[in-house]
Amino acid sequence: MRSVQTKGTTGPDGVLSLAIQLGTPETEWDVVVIVQPRTAPPVPEKPLVNGVHPDWPAGFFDEIAGKWEGEVGRSETGDLGWPPGYSKAPSVLSRTRRSCGHLRV
Repeated sequence: MRSVQTKGTTGPDGVLSLAIQLGTPETEWDVVVIVQPRTAPPVPEKPLVNGVHPDWPAGFFDEIAGKWEGEVGRSETGDLGWPPGYSKAPSVLSRTRRSCGHLRV
């Protein structure tokens, strides 16, 4: 099986014509064609409906906006410590210096 890669442009009728020189006249071939546009066509924007994108359910923002009660924050994670094999920061730096012989801090 041979792989032939080429570039082409469709004509005004939207048809892409291929002519591939294989060098063997009057021979049957199994042909697989994979077509991919060089650039994706732009996706048309959906118009806003009452100032809201139509992919949001009707009334979504009226029901959700301003409804949070409570504080926004992050819970405490506690002291996670160093990973196994690392007891404190200076040992990490000394290991880095040894493994990167050219690095001098």
